[in-house]
Amino acid sequence: MKFTYIDGEKICLFSDGAVTEMESAYVKRYRENELRSQKNREWKKRTENMLFDGMETDEGGVLVKIVSACSYDGEKIAYAFSVGESAFLYYKYLNDEKQTEAHILSSNEETFSSLSLGKDGFAVSMKKGYSADIAVVDARGDYKRLTDGDSLDENPSFTFNGDILFNSYAVARDEYNEFVQYMPSEIYRFNVLCEEIETVLSDENYSFVKPIEKDGALYCIRLEKEKEKKKNIFLTIILIPVRIVQAIIGFISLFVNIFAGKPLVDSKSEKYRSGGGAVKQPRADERTVAIHNYLVNVNEQLEKNAKEDGEAGFAPRSFKLMKYENGNAEVLASGVLDYAVLEDGEIIFTNGKKIFCLKEGKKTKLLNVSFCLNVGV
Repeated sequence: MKFTYIDGEKICLFSDGAVTEMESAYVKRYRENELRSQKNREWKKRTENMLFDGMETDEGGVLVKIVSACSYDGEKIAYAFSVGESAFLYYKYLNDEKQTEAHILSSNEETFSSLSLGKDGFAVSMKKGYSADIAVVDARGDYKRLTDGDSLDENPSFTFNGDILFNSYAVARDEYNEFVQYMPSEIYRFNVLCEEIETVLSDENYSFVKPIEKDGALYCIRLEKEKEKKKNIFLTIILIPVRIVQAIIGFISLFVNIFAGKPLVDSKSEKYRSGGGAVKQPRADERTVAIHNYLVNVNEQLEKNAKEDGEAGFAPRSFKLMKYENGNAEVLASGVLDYAVLEDGEIIFTNGKKIFCLKEGKKTKLLNVSFCLNVGV
């Protein structure tokens, strides 16, 4: 059993029970250069103003996101990532000690995601603004767009005959052409012979993402937005003084951090990670992330799911892994962020904190992860 996954900023390869964790060489160099630049700026700042002497340098501030990976011919892994305002596609070589990575594509206008392996290259989603197109990329990095228009096209996957399945969110805009929202996602097929697009699965009550076809069956993740609880207006009014006091304390804490170099609140609190500078960085499991165009509060969702399942992650239970075959719809698992179907029919999926294998209806935990949003074949 072999598959890839992204855990935080680690590019990982699972091979018959053994896990290989790899860093992006580009990201590593970028961080080292940024840290060196920050230290130089801090040294200049200290010599100009001795009032700040002794304060630590915050090593954060570099916005990095590794979003997708897929195995490629067994010798290298193609992966997508962004650093600051730039996006990249790179190869990570597995067995070459001299050349560990190679550049494929880069852009300052678009971002890349949803890599999927094909016979002669891979497919990718290329996003600009609120819209994204599906493109195919060959081994040299040359690419061809297959879709266009005002829609968010994501998660391409190749079928046995070379067609490409993908999901698409139509973009809703107002009379001023400003973005309003995404409509529910539908699944489409791009026919490579006639270069036409046909609808495969659609329902106004659900969004369908990450389509994969295997042995005549269609797999996907079905999303249903959980109903929001009604706010208690009287409780909101009562809590107004509390919110004001919290805001004042927050301002004082920030003031103390800046000029004293020490936090007003104990920095050893579980809500913060150690290291860095005077201002600590929030832990990964306490942030709000956009997953399949839904905002998920990681910490709250973890606590909620743990009440129902001890092996749960931060994927909402309404995220269902589905199988459609011969007109029947079957729920295979709940709380699924991403999945992959292996050659022998085994299914690998993640809930953000764990990776499971699903075989013949039996779920087996393979490993624990810290923050996983992507698995691939």
